[in-house]
Amino acid sequence: MSSRQPKQVKVFHVPFSLRGFTENLLKEAASGIKDSDSSFAALRRMDYSKILCLSPTPGKIKDSRRIFHKLTEGAYIPPEMMTVKQLSKKLYSLHGSKTQISGSIIPVIISGLSGQGIGFSSVISSFIDEAKQRCSGKDIDALGKELKGVFEELNVPEEGSKRAMDAIEVFRKYQETLTAHNLIDENDVMAECPAIIRELNYSPSVLILDGFYEVTASEERILKSLVERAERTLISIPYDINYASITNSYIDFIKNNFTIETVASDSGLAFTRPSAEKGLSYVSYPGTEEEVEGIARHIKNLFISGKFRHLDRITVAFPKLYAYHDIVRRVFRRYGIPCTFTVSKPLGRTEPYLALTAMLESISDDYPRLQFSQFLTSPYFKKMPSLFRQWIPRISLYSGIIKGKNSWLGLSKTLSHVKSQALKDILPEIEKELKWIFKKLKPLESLKGRGAFLQISDALRGILSELDFSDTGDIDIKEQAAGIPKELSLIDSLALSDTGANSLREFIDNLRYILNSSGKETEGEGVQVSGFFDLRCTEPEYLYLGGMKDGDLPAMPEMDLLLPDNVKARLGLVTMKRYLNLQHFIFTRLTASSQNTRLSYPAMEADKLFLPSPFLPWKAGATERTPGILCREEELLRDTEIPLSSHIKEITIRDRLIKKQFGENSRIRVTDIDAYRACRRKFFIEKMLRLEPSETKEYEVEAMLLGTIIHEVMEELMAKPFACLDDMRADAEKILSKILAEKPLENYWKDFIKESFLSILPEIYDIENGLRAEGYTFMRAETPVEGEVLKGIKLKGKIDRIDRKVKSEKLKVESSEENTTEVELIDYKTGAAQLSKTDILNKGASLQLFLYAALMKSLGFKVNRAGIYSVKDTIVTWLPGKKDSMTTDDYIEVCLKYLEETVSDLRKGDFTALPLNEQTCRNCHERAYCPYIQAPSA
Repeated sequence: MSSRQPKQVKVFHVPFSLRGFTENLLKEAASGIKDSDSSFAALRRMDYSKILCLSPTPGKIKDSRRIFHKLTEGAYIPPEMMTVKQLSKKLYSLHGSKTQISGSIIPVIISGLSGQGIGFSSVISSFIDEAKQRCSGKDIDALGKELKGVFEELNVPEEGSKRAMDAIEVFRKYQETLTAHNLIDENDVMAECPAIIRELNYSPSVLILDGFYEVTASEERILKSLVERAERTLISIPYDINYASITNSYIDFIKNNFTIETVASDSGLAFTRPSAEKGLSYVSYPGTEEEVEGIARHIKNLFISGKFRHLDRITVAFPKLYAYHDIVRRVFRRYGIPCTFTVSKPLGRTEPYLALTAMLESISDDYPRLQFSQFLTSPYFKKMPSLFRQWIPRISLYSGIIKGKNSWLGLSKTLSHVKSQALKDILPEIEKELKWIFKKLKPLESLKGRGAFLQISDALRGILSELDFSDTGDIDIKEQAAGIPKELSLIDSLALSDTGANSLREFIDNLRYILNSSGKETEGEGVQVSGFFDLRCTEPEYLYLGGMKDGDLPAMPEMDLLLPDNVKARLGLVTMKRYLNLQHFIFTRLTASSQNTRLSYPAMEADKLFLPSPFLPWKAGATERTPGILCREEELLRDTEIPLSSHIKEITIRDRLIKKQFGENSRIRVTDIDAYRACRRKFFIEKMLRLEPSETKEYEVEAMLLGTIIHEVMEELMAKPFACLDDMRADAEKILSKILAEKPLENYWKDFIKESFLSILPEIYDIENGLRAEGYTFMRAETPVEGEVLKGIKLKGKIDRIDRKVKSEKLKVESSEENTTEVELIDYKTGAAQLSKTDILNKGASLQLFLYAALMKSLGFKVNRAGIYSVKDTIVTWLPGKKDSMTTDDYIEVCLKYLEETVSDLRKGDFTALPLNEQTCRNCHERAYCPYIQAPSA
């Protein structure tokens, strides 16, 4: 060391508002590279490889490379530019002896060592990471002793200190495990780096430390080794007296370890005004989508107007980039703006790996509908049968499958109720292909209960290979898909568990954690989209900083479950106060050094309101609109100059179609009369065209099937005489068991329906006793009737139940040639009873029962009353009622007038969109295309 020349260490304190200082540092570094007198002088003049430029972030490194390239001409060997971590990993990969492991696998190792779940293990992993970074040089025993002393001094409760001390023990086990298996993590790589630098005598001609404002203890040791060996060192420190608490620690490190020359910043460089003087304002948007659209319009306006066309120098950033990632990609594509995300989306949130985890979830959870359908229809499994992508979505909607291999292989039975003949025809082929898929998945399924990670990984790689898991847009996906499970199989070699076996569920949880922790830096053209923290130390030319709502910026640090804030302060770790101050430091420097800044935030999302970030200037909100900038869809809509509503028309059809179904010689279903009156347009679409909207079948019994079961049960139950409630219950249990055995229902629903019906049996018994007391006895059920109630109008239908009136207590039926049989009509409903005198008389609603009464009258019966029997509410609603002034014949007369009017309109082909009750429109699938709802009023 004594033979070396005194080191030149220049330190520049750079004001926040000073732009372009990195260029100044690179110029000075390049000018110090001396020309050689040899014949290779010209070549050597272009060799800048002895310059080492270190910066805190990859984004700053990218900017430095762009700036240096602008300064040079012709071919050259570039300087080394990287972060401290990148440098240490590079040196260790060349000269280290141990196998490096990625940070994403560490919580999985800790989970095996501690017996804790992956969530809490990630907390311990963060603790170990921070301890190694901030307390570098301290062994675990010393750290534990110091931690215990701080806990005692601060009187931290034993419950809180125990968690931290347990974490120290896990830390010890973790370090011993790595040592025993010749492994090393990223933090230990950084700890080994100073020794490698000394052994190699790694000495750059010019060392540039650009943009650092705080460093960890681990980074201090690396920088100290480099500065001691570099011939010249140039250090720039962003400085503002208001944030001295952030930068003082780094400045003290420089002063205490080196003889420095403090140099005033070059006043000739371009200055921008400090943040407080720039007159910052912000734009408030109604929501997130509108905010991203506003940013896109502004960028497109800059480009089209010619004000700024260097898209790669435009930076768009958000405090929570993951919440904006998909919206930005979609909106920018619509506006034709190319963009690159500086950090890729986590693998676990990309479509290929969502499909992969869906496959694993399917095997683990016995093939539930959503996950298994997602796997079967994924385009990333190239050898998946193509008919799956065509038919599985429809099968998933219709089937209501919850889970189970047998349910999937029994689709023909499950979908026996579906009307589509094309679907029924393809089901045998679908079941055949499903058998093929289940055969492919069998090796992994056999390891579902217990299996080593290595076995599961091998089985998974085999399945991915056989199904050709790949993506044409990403050539690395096959290598990634094979490499990540292989990394997980490392756990087996560490022998973390006594049995050496794990469940597939554990494998999935660990794999998902690794995938969600795995991202990579990306390169690309166009607008640079970044996270807020990735922009520290950068100087964007055009900065759009969005998503600045209270709670996101400043963001609170995640709750530390191990160390209270006062303990972290004593140990020199990052506290909540420092974390908040650091965000303000980054924001102030970023907005001050940016040449053009545009701030924004969304005011609300759904019904949740947001406040602007406290970092935004008070009462500086502005409304900014960029007229004339349209996305491609808007341009197409504007070019047509025809409103969408003008394409929505009323339905018109030819007379011959009407005559065939509803002519004078046709028998019209009674239920069709009410359906037509409810909404003529809906009747045409659903009853005549037989079109059904695609719906996801929910985990419940279909209303139609439930109604059929109730009708069949009531028909058989009421046909038998009963002496008491116990007799009725015994008959009901036998009938329910017989009928339910024939229905395509899971045992859960069969038991549920049986128990529910038996629970209301006492109320049914009371109703039936009441009917008997009034002189009625069951006559028949599900009775088909037809006849001509008006000239030229023939009706047909099926009456749920007919009861006869008896003469005396001896229950002799009143029926002879001289006397007309008196009856009552009953319609069963599984929902609430709906029979309103007002609706029938004023609107012509619910005509069905009295049209049945008219048919019975034409057949020679006298109908005393008609009622709706609500099984749900166990009540019968009658018309006419006991105090009703109208008779059944009066109701029949009114209903026949409505019938004549209805059939007349029907035969005219009138299918106008005009609901009898507007509640019908609320859940109508035709709503978006209905003239009644969508067409503009006259």
